[in-house]
Amino acid sequence: MIVPGLRTKRANIVLIRRRSTSETRYIAHEAYVKAGSQHMAALALRETAHGVELTVKVVPGSSRDRIVGVLGDALKIAVAAPPEKGKANRAVVDVLAKALGVKRNTVQIVAGHTQPRKNVLIAGVSAEQVSALIR
Repeated sequence: MIVPGLRTKRANIVLIRRRSTSETRYIAHEAYVKAGSQHMAALALRETAHGVELTVKVVPGSSRDRIVGVLGDALKIAVAAPPEKGKANRAVVDVLAKALGVKRNTVQIVAGHTQPRKNVLIAGVSAEQVSALIR
C-alpha cells in the first residue's frame, strides 16, 4: 500500500506498507514520481499508423465515471456501468472521448473486450495529447 502525502527529500522514495505484516519500509522506485497527492508512473503509449494505442485498466461499478490516474503502465479508468453486455466498454470509450475532446467513433477497444486490462486505439490524436490528459 502506498501511503499518500509522504514528504521525502528524494522524489523517487515511496513509503510502502505491506498488508501481510506490520512492517513499513522505504523502497526506491523510479517508476513512481510524487505529483501532488498522486503517485504517477510512466504510461506506455504506442504510436501506430492509425493513432495512439494505450493500455487501460477498467474498474466497473464505481460511483462515477472518471480517469483515476496511472497504474503501472496502464491508465486506470473507473466507470459506473456494470461489466455486462459491453456497458462498461461503452462507458470507457465515452470517458476517453470526452477527456480527449474527440468523437466517440475515433476511440475503439482493440483487445481485452472481456478483461479488466484493455488495449485502446485512439485515432487522430498524438501521444503528447494523451500524456497531457493524465498530467
